[in-house]
Amino acid sequence: MADLLHARGRTLLARLVVVCVVELIVVAWLTMQVFATPIAAAPQSEPAVPAASFNSAPQPAIGETQQSELNASKAATTEMHREPVAMPWQPDDPVAILLTGVVRWSDGGVVESPSVTAKQGKVRADGEGSSNGNYALVGLTPGEWQVQLHIEGGAKAVETLVITDDATQTRDFVVDRTFPIVVKIVSADGEDGTRAMRKAFGYMSFQVAGNKERIPDRLAPTDGRRSFLGDAKWRPEQNPDKLAGTLHLTSSPAHVALLFRHIVIDQQVVAPGQTEMKFIIDIDALKALAGSASVRVLDLDTGQPIEGATVSGSNNKTGSDGRVVLENRSPGMMRLQIDKKGYETIYTTVQITAGQRLELGDMQLGPKLQLTGKIVDADGKPVGGAQITWAKLKWLGSTRPFATNRKTRSEADGSFVLWNTGRGPIAVTALVGPKQAAHGVFENPQATPVVMRLAERLTCTVNWPKDPTRAFTVMLFDEQRRPLTASVFQLPWGRSKILMPRGNYAFEVHDERHQLLQSGTLLFGDKPCHMEIR
Repeated sequence: MADLLHARGRTLLARLVVVCVVELIVVAWLTMQVFATPIAAAPQSEPAVPAASFNSAPQPAIGETQQSELNASKAATTEMHREPVAMPWQPDDPVAILLTGVVRWSDGGVVESPSVTAKQGKVRADGEGSSNGNYALVGLTPGEWQVQLHIEGGAKAVETLVITDDATQTRDFVVDRTFPIVVKIVSADGEDGTRAMRKAFGYMSFQVAGNKERIPDRLAPTDGRRSFLGDAKWRPEQNPDKLAGTLHLTSSPAHVALLFRHIVIDQQVVAPGQTEMKFIIDIDALKALAGSASVRVLDLDTGQPIEGATVSGSNNKTGSDGRVVLENRSPGMMRLQIDKKGYETIYTTVQITAGQRLELGDMQLGPKLQLTGKIVDADGKPVGGAQITWAKLKWLGSTRPFATNRKTRSEADGSFVLWNTGRGPIAVTALVGPKQAAHGVFENPQATPVVMRLAERLTCTVNWPKDPTRAFTVMLFDEQRRPLTASVFQLPWGRSKILMPRGNYAFEVHDERHQLLQSGTLLFGDKPCHMEIR
């Protein structure tokens, strides 16, 4: 049953099974709630006694037998209403931990059929609610989970919840109602803004954010095309025609911003009762914010230019001098990928500031050399299906290290092959579920296949300032001070965690400007590990 729950969404059959199971659990839980509620006493047939005579009339003495019966009755009543003892969770329980509760609006009413999701790393549990606001989630295990509520007409609701080892647990949630405001984006000549943007840049689009407080003019750059900010829900139109989308706000007045990646290009205040907002964009001003990046690609062994290498898209090819210029690049993080048949692949991330002409210099491609290996468990037995990612350390910069799309899986015998790699050190990570991992840095080529042994992942809790203008990269190193892995922390969260096998790791914290903020060691062991980023 747990497998079906984790497979929700893959097939229609799995979806139906999950829904049926959750509904049965909700019904069972509601039934227990009903029968656990004390039943009100039936009204007595005797006439009511006036308050004055009730208080003043002398009361007959209670004999020993009557007192004994009364004490027994009280004891039985107390026993009937005594809180049940929490049953501990059993790892082999197919339902795992059951989380139930009620979702209410902030004005007191219940949310009909709430949708509740819990995530722990890549593990996800989905729950559907009933018409009276109750929900049930199964498949949880002890630990920290991110609970998200997806409520039609409700504000964003995300909360970190610590699940204990009790088999059944309860948590209620409160959600703010939202109201919609239509957002239109047009150019100065009246053309649809999104269409005008794509004509000018070919691929770009806008983001609209809403927040109770004013949004800063510049946010921390992100690796994706969107900045995560605000307490409103943005729903863009798929086929815009001067209507960009609808923003669902939680309060009025509120601030609504139009963003070009992480840069706010305009911001307005929504007045009470307002239902529509229009942004007028200046395409020439946006073009001035775009940057470019140039690079020359050379052969590692001969030093000669490589012609025809593909750089970040099939339309960008190096010339006879090995050089290519990437024009009209939006400010922020840019994934840089360089491919040429017979050569290793370059994959890294660079940052372009507004209007910058970034010169990346020479990048040398060596011959393609596969790195092979094997994933084993603690007893040395092969493990198939492990998810493997890797990053070539020679391409890592100070911005967003380990941002990579290099992925593969181990075969049934535990073997794996890293594709399009070349000479030099490679940081490799293998994951099996949320609790098993192996990390290592290997010099390619290897005389024999590398062996990576899985171990239990332990947790280090990380807290950082909830500032939308800041982002933090935490890099961990092995004993030879080689980078093992890195994590990026920024909004919408302010608290998360790093998972690593047992050990003592040196670390560095860099900010969004690549400045070193902190360094030291983190011990992943029996005692709780915490990091406070300042």
